[in-house]
Amino acid sequence: MKTNYLYVTSTWLVLFMWLLLSCSNSDEPTGQNQTYDERENIFLKDFREKVRGDWKVEKILIAKGYISDDSTNDSVVFNPGRIFINNIYNDPIHAEKYNQLEASFYINHETIPFKSRLLASPADKPLEFKGVFGLMESNYYIPFPVSSDRFSEEYLFLDKFFFGDNYSMVLSEDEKTFTWRGLNRHIREIILSR
Repeated sequence: MKTNYLYVTSTWLVLFMWLLLSCSNSDEPTGQNQTYDERENIFLKDFREKVRGDWKVEKILIAKGYISDDSTNDSVVFNPGRIFINNIYNDPIHAEKYNQLEASFYINHETIPFKSRLLASPADKPLEFKGVFGLMESNYYIPFPVSSDRFSEEYLFLDKFFFGDNYSMVLSEDEKTFTWRGLNRHIREIILSR
């Protein structure tokens, strides 16, 4: 009788513990329990789904004085092409981060791939984000100086004005406009639309 009592009690105890643990465990922490990195990762996962796809480059605003020394106003290039964002995937070094952007710039029948590592840009509220930062780099690795006539004019244009700059990128609320603001070189702003 004592053995049956212990068996029944231990069975109920194991069942109770299993139910308790299965109800309290979740794969992702929520709310106040999340760290900054966890919140950033969730934001970047959501962000990549929203921006993936085909974007028309409406305009590129280039800082004054950069195209020619005589210019006193900013220069605007309207409708130079399209950007297709293939993916934002996990960084192999930091596997928990969804922050590697791969994309292609379609300009004058040329396809020029580029990449970036993205970081979420904080909003005014703690643990909230408003967009991303990223340094745009060409996918073509050039190990030594080569003659510029080996590259198309389109590539040279992007190399001069687009690659090598850090951008602050913000998606509009309706997800139809994607604004990139250059932070330290020649592009003031790039406006993309669906």
